[in-house]
Amino acid sequence: MDVLIITLLIIGAVILFLAEIFFVPGISLAGFAGLGCLIYANYYAFIYIGTTAGIITLIVSAIACLGSIYLFMKSKTLDRVALKKT
Repeated sequence: MDVLIITLLIIGAVILFLAEIFFVPGISLAGFAGLGCLIYANYYAFIYIGTTAGIITLIVSAIACLGSIYLFMKSKTLDRVALKKT
């Protein structure tokens, strides 16, 4: 059950960070909520599961956030949602 909670928090954080960066630029509620999800996922892993799981969660959450941003920018999704002058 603990792994499910951590996984859902990391997935939620990634989704909120992508929404913050590409759809709602600037510092807004999505950014704060994503940061809160990441912090709580790492806190939960360190406190309730242990130090090893906390370090693994920290590494996985960093890779998930940076990797999803990289893949989103590399794909053509950004071109489709960007505003363009005609």
